[in-house]
Amino acid sequence: DVVTTLKSAKRCWRFGVFPFLASFLVTVTLFSLYSPNGNANQNQMSIYHFPNIFTLSSFAVVSETLMELNLVATELGQIALSSAMISEILQWTTMELLFNSKFSMRFLIVLLIGATGFAVLLLLIIRPLVNIVLERTPPGKPIKEAYVVLLLLGPLVMAAISDTFGIYFVMGPFLYGLVLPNGPPLATTIIERSELIVYEFFMPFFFLLIGTRTDLTLIHEHWEVVLVVLAILFVGCLVKVLACALISPTYNIKPKHGVVLGLILKVKGIVELIFYGRMNKLRVMHILLY
Repeated sequence: DVVTTLKSAKRCWRFGVFPFLASFLVTVTLFSLYSPNGNANQNQMSIYHFPNIFTLSSFAVVSETLMELNLVATELGQIALSSAMISEILQWTTMELLFNSKFSMRFLIVLLIGATGFAVLLLLIIRPLVNIVLERTPPGKPIKEAYVVLLLLGPLVMAAISDTFGIYFVMGPFLYGLVLPNGPPLATTIIERSELIVYEFFMPFFFLLIGTRTDLTLIHEHWEVVLVVLAILFVGCLVKVLACALISPTYNIKPKHGVVLGLILKVKGIVELIFYGRMNKLRVMHILLY
């Protein structure tokens, strides 16, 4: 329920802002000081890109984790969801500011127009059309098969459109899911039709693909670099958890619950694997580490 999450985000916005910024600034500073290839300018993109992805609290991953733990309906779960949403907004904002700053103002204006156009498409076209479909569906009756097929094709189309508009392709399906009405009959129908093939077929093959592209022998060959990077990432993770613990008393929340919240926000999943796989393909991580 996006409305409930946004209301909670307005009330507990500090959990989404300060832990993200603290972790991001600390990891960026440490990576800036650490340059294994001796050339800080060469890995300038990696210095910002890698910590930006690592400090991300993905809304999709956090929500999936909370659903598996049956914590979505709890107060801590709602705070975690709202914090993850704010953190992801900040993550995309910093990414656009840092990585597109080298482009011309004309490019940035085109990018802004593309993002606005995509938002208009979702809010003023897609959502009203889906509401019309739901209004034409009699109570207690299933949605017509043709509508279901179109809805299931939506993520693929949204990924292509968002990538064309200059937005990362992951955001297209994510925002498409947010604007769709929650609850039955739409949500239950989509889950029934897609859950089996996604969880039992597509995701295992995706994990297999990531595994085949991972060379574990490089850890043995560059173990000093790996240990330093892991230490920096551990410090960034610790800073985020401590920031949640320090902020929690301002909302009359026990610090130990703030620690639990910080650990929930550090959960990683398939979204981070997509980003890391993309960085590996673009050799961003290669420049950073070697």
